[in-house]
Amino acid sequence: MGPAATTSGLTMFSYCANLSGARLNGADLTGVDLTDANVSDANLTNANLNSANLIGANLWNANFSGTVWNNTTCPNGTVTSTGC
Repeated sequence: MGPAATTSGLTMFSYCANLSGARLNGADLTGVDLTDANVSDANLTNANLNSANLIGANLWNANFSGTVWNNTTCPNGTVTSTGC
């Protein structure tokens, strides 16, 4: 397992994490490494994904309404500040 990331009192293992259906609305995920993670059906409304790494992540049907994207690496390896 990869390094742990702490956000608003929540500790999670990020690399290859199974976050399918997780409620992460408002979470500060700055710099988190979600490489190859399953984030399908997760709620990331108003989450902060500043400098997060999502390479290979499954984002199918995840809710990113109001999410902050800044220098975020998308599943395909592109870096964005507007969303993956």
